Amino acid sequence: MLAKIQDNHIQQLAAKYKTGTIDGFCFMGFGLEDININKAAEQGGIKNIHFIDSARSYGLISYAKVTVFGK
Repeated sequence: MLAKIQDNHIQQLAAKYKTGTIDGFCFMGFGLEDININKAAEQGGIKNIHFIDSARSYGLISYAKVTVFGK
């Protein structure tokens, strides 16, 4: 979400870092425990996390997305 903001300064900052994203859907919140910062960093090959962005919604069908930026 942060990388989608139309501010040039934020876009330049986000472009300097590698990103890793993990997301998923599940039933009533069960199964979202694997959607976390560590898994997102692993997905992007990131060892040094500088900032994160996350979105979660819970209900009958739940959703979670975590994006990390780093080097």
